[in-house]
Amino acid sequence: MKKRILIALAVASLAFVSVFAMAASLNVTSPSLGADSETVSSCDTDGVSTTYGNSFSSGSYKVTSVTVSGIADACGPKGLKVTLATAAGAAVGGEGTVATLSSSWAGTADARTVTVTLASAADASSVEKINVVIG
Repeated sequence: MKKRILIALAVASLAFVSVFAMAASLNVTSPSLGADSETVSSCDTDGVSTTYGNSFSSGSYKVTSVTVSGIADACGPKGLKVTLATAAGAAVGGEGTVATLSSSWAGTADARTVTVTLASAADASSVEKINVVIG
């Protein structure tokens, strides 16, 4: 019986030492955990303007497209995504995207305009917010 206990203690000690040795070999050099953030510069520092393209269907107005204007030339190689939302922030309709702005825009330098067709129309009465992401 004592022999079994000694063998069990030896096996448990060996397991502990093995796990501790593996953890010690992880090469973690920082004595603490942390997070970091990075400031992302905007390609358009003065903002953009938006207008809606509407249609009347089945007794109500629908938002079918969004025109984004005042886009700086520096945003040309970037994409654009438009999402419409309710006052509570819930998305309505389908989002619209443009893969590369400079391939779709019109207008003069640093005042470019692009019209984005939504994937599915949104009931105009439920649209309270618009989210435009260039990047």
